[in-house]
Amino acid sequence: MPDEAATLPGSEGSLPPAPPLPEAPQGSRRPLIWGGLLFSLLGSIAILVIAHRRSVEELLPDIAMAAARHNLDADLVAAVVEAESGGNPSAVSRAQAYGLMQVRIPTARDMAGRDVTIDELFDPEVNLDLGCRYLRRMLDRYRGDVRLALMAYNAGPGKVDQWLAEEPDPARALRHKAYGETRAYVLKVLELARERKEG
Repeated sequence: MPDEAATLPGSEGSLPPAPPLPEAPQGSRRPLIWGGLLFSLLGSIAILVIAHRRSVEELLPDIAMAAARHNLDADLVAAVVEAESGGNPSAVSRAQAYGLMQVRIPTARDMAGRDVTIDELFDPEVNLDLGCRYLRRMLDRYRGDVRLALMAYNAGPGKVDQWLAEEPDPARALRHKAYGETRAYVLKVLELARERKEG
């Protein structure tokens, strides 16, 4: 009996029928639907990023091999990887640098002596080899001075040469001539390398 009032068991009275729910205004469901879709999409992107990201610790065997191949300190290379990409082999910068050590195509081509594709730079083994080769070249260029090599890795050797021409002392060049971003990068990498050695 749908039209009659519902009666509670053990009750002599009856309850009035529940009033109908108000109709939602036209279009009011749209933001809710779009909000749900956006939330779902962001969740999927987060899962993909996490899936592509590897911790630097997982990469240590590959880092150690590449570092040894180019006579580099493995803790320094691990610190560069952490600062450059956080261990994400699919990382891409605004400057079109790719992969774990954020190698740019012209640098990769120069280091490899051949054309290198972006897909190759997303391969951790290739990226580590080319990045370590470049870091080794910068260390050789600046006679083993890690600060200058890291400045060059970040800003390019041409800029570092220009800063040194204006301020020959490496510590003062870093403090007073380098870009703020480059200074922060060098200090971060050195600190990360120190923590790895101590920890």
